[in-house]
Amino acid sequence: THVGLSDVSTLGKIEVQGPDAGRLLDLAYVNRLSTLKIGKSRYGVMLREDGVVLDDGTVSRLGADHYFLTTTTVEAPHVMAHLEFMVQVEFPDLDVHVTSVSDAWAAMALAGPKSRAVLETAVDRAHAANAAALGFMSFFEAQIAKTPVRIHRISFSGELAYEIYAPPRGAIDVWQAILAAGADHQIDVYGLEALDLLRIEKGFPTGNEIDGRTTLKMLGLEAMARDEKDFIGRTLRKRAAMVDPTVPTLVGLEPLVPDQPLQGGGQLVREADRLSTHDQLGYVSSAGYSTTHGRYLGLGFLRGGLESWQGKTLYVADPVRGQHFAVRVVHPVHVDPEGGRVRG
Repeated sequence: THVGLSDVSTLGKIEVQGPDAGRLLDLAYVNRLSTLKIGKSRYGVMLREDGVVLDDGTVSRLGADHYFLTTTTVEAPHVMAHLEFMVQVEFPDLDVHVTSVSDAWAAMALAGPKSRAVLETAVDRAHAANAAALGFMSFFEAQIAKTPVRIHRISFSGELAYEIYAPPRGAIDVWQAILAAGADHQIDVYGLEALDLLRIEKGFPTGNEIDGRTTLKMLGLEAMARDEKDFIGRTLRKRAAMVDPTVPTLVGLEPLVPDQPLQGGGQLVREADRLSTHDQLGYVSSAGYSTTHGRYLGLGFLRGGLESWQGKTLYVADPVRGQHFAVRVVHPVHVDPEGGRVRG
């Protein structure tokens, strides 16, 4: 309801430079990145060679031949190794350089309906107007606490939000300046558990969903793939097993009893009193207690997906925790499905 600040410095950060930088990114990601305009960012997904999703993140274009990528924390070294292999082995004729800059930038997320007002106060006066006018998936350079920063309007929380990148030496000064600017707006810091809950409410996949076993189809991201261009994993993602109609796809889950703890790992079954290999329809991937809804919410993968099960009741069988309870299948975006908050 107000504004929060979170340290997201653990995100992987990679710079791609050279005349063929856009070409490399078009090959690495399922969607097209070479058409990205300077000053803009775009969400991207990359596959392994076998067609399974490797990672997702954002790509920002800093210049004509200069891009800045962010990756998930866990997959940062894998993505870097993947890109280096592409450059050195698969496409050695490309004129491009890939550099890990994860340690060169501290990063913090400023999120919530008051975040714009806080940012306008925190940046130097010369850039206050830019902060006020910054559009979704755009960025600009400014100063906070006499420290040069790059400010991206990107949200992983589903709220109006910004990612602020600063050199590590000045990061604490930037952090403290933002907290001071937010004092009149009830600013508070939030951590990984809160961030995880926010993304569950928005249906955003992360490590629990992108776990080395899931495909674009399973994650509901198939429409992102641009088959008119080549990209790593393009052919093998269309294997029969990958496009089978019975492949489990992402859904939202709500326990029928609001305070019934829902936790990742439970199996989704048809009946209240059975759990066998034959009965298993899917599983719970992520869950937590939503203060917005006053109940537990979750994400999971279910054979037949929303088309077959939306609004219907299934059961979570969790013998490890001794639980067996009913859940309703709902859309994975639990909060603000129209996206009005993030674009506000």
